[in-house]
Amino acid sequence: MKEILKHEILEFHPDTLIRVREACGLDAPGRMEEAVGLLRDWAAKQEHFLKKDFDPIFLEALLLTCKGSVEKAKIRLDLMCTMRTFAPELFVKIHVKKDFPQFHKVCKALVVPKMTEDHYRLGILKITGCYPTLFQDLFQWVVIMNEYLKFHDYSIGHICLVDLREANIFDLVTKLNPIELRNTFTLITKGYGTRIKSINF
Repeated sequence: MKEILKHEILEFHPDTLIRVREACGLDAPGRMEEAVGLLRDWAAKQEHFLKKDFDPIFLEALLLTCKGSVEKAKIRLDLMCTMRTFAPELFVKIHVKKDFPQFHKVCKALVVPKMTEDHYRLGILKITGCYPTLFQDLFQWVVIMNEYLKFHDYSIGHICLVDLREANIFDLVTKLNPIELRNTFTLITKGYGTRIKSINF
């Protein structure tokens, strides 16, 4: 990618592309293109991958989370494909606006359009209520957002802000499945490689 594509919601600083690449050791001329090519060629040879033709923008985003290491990116890509088998409930095809009616009533979740000065993206989640499948819906939403951001965002990492002031913590804890939480967190951090600077409650 020669420049960050203009997005209707997400905003970037004029120097975001070069600063993010510098932070990941991918700023040398031709370095990113070479790494994407190596990763694309490797993925095409993996017989156990159902999908082999990954978008170069997706592969570039994956390399950024691995600080330019093609070997680490291979591991993450393999884990992402494996997680689709072990946790298929996270990858069900859904319409974000129509298929989460309860979720949108008790959760306000968004990614802030403006970046921080040091090229991080801020995500905000406010929970005001609870229902039996809240966390299943929340984890699906998080996966969908990570997929979306892999194609449209260009940042060093994420800062998360969770507002629980209007929620019943006891009710939330009783609905949380630790295995689902572990699977989702593993997918986000080790699969998608999302670099989380901090989670603030």
